[in-house]
Amino acid sequence: MNLTLSNPTAPAPDSADGGTWLACIDCEWTGPPFDEIRYRCPDCDGLLEVRYADLPTFDDFAKSEGRGVWRYADALPVESGVSIDEGDTPSTRCRPSRTKSASQPSASNTRG
Repeated sequence: MNLTLSNPTAPAPDSADGGTWLACIDCEWTGPPFDEIRYRCPDCDGLLEVRYADLPTFDDFAKSEGRGVWRYADALPVESGVSIDEGDTPSTRCRPSRTKSASQPSASNTRG
């Protein structure tokens, strides 16, 4: 499997902070990622994406000891975050119930 990017990231603009910046997906606008909270491009109202000067590799993630989303901490533009042990939820097989659920009316709990 080849995971090489066909269009490598452009060099970091002057507005980049630590090799991270925001870029509009519709126009050429770029801006600093941490000056203010923004979700849309100030020029065209397009969506913004985070870009990195140096993309992390799978080897970077393999060394991570985090769980859930925090195993990708090396790629996140933050030094620390708040967690409530989200992620890593296991999938379990469930058997169909043969009893009526509490939401189904029965003869004993209907009013006439």
